[in-house]
Amino acid sequence: MLDVHSLELITAGTVKNAWPEFQGGDVQKVQEQLKAQGVTVFLQEPHESTEEPPTNQGTAQDVWLYTNGGDGAQVQGIPVRGTWHPNRIQPGWPELVETGFEKAIEMITVEQIGMKVVYGPDGFPRDKMIDRRRVFLDIDSHGNVARIPKLG
Repeated sequence: MLDVHSLELITAGTVKNAWPEFQGGDVQKVQEQLKAQGVTVFLQEPHESTEEPPTNQGTAQDVWLYTNGGDGAQVQGIPVRGTWHPNRIQPGWPELVETGFEKAIEMITVEQIGMKVVYGPDGFPRDKMIDRRRVFLDIDSHGNVARIPKLG
């Protein structure tokens, strides 16, 4: 027989926090499916870092859908629970500049499940293919992030 504490641990893992199956999906359809699951959903089109953040940034239980904007918009990145972010697609992670690269990798991969982080010395060569599941991380001589990490 399970005690109450063990039962709480088992049931705590039943809340879904990420929906990788919705990446690249039609925004309206994804929004409807998430709402049908009882999730509060917010939309964010590409956002410049100079723009004001939304007044309501949501809660840790909400889901923000980051879109490529316009008609027929698609979901960019994997929808996950959490509060608003300046934009997980553009312009990157400016808050990680001068952070130790290992900590930056951890923060990116926790925030964006399934993201591949490619790192090397500042200015290292990159291939020309665009991959929205990959982030380039330039590292300075002290082991810190030298430039804003961006998708590519």
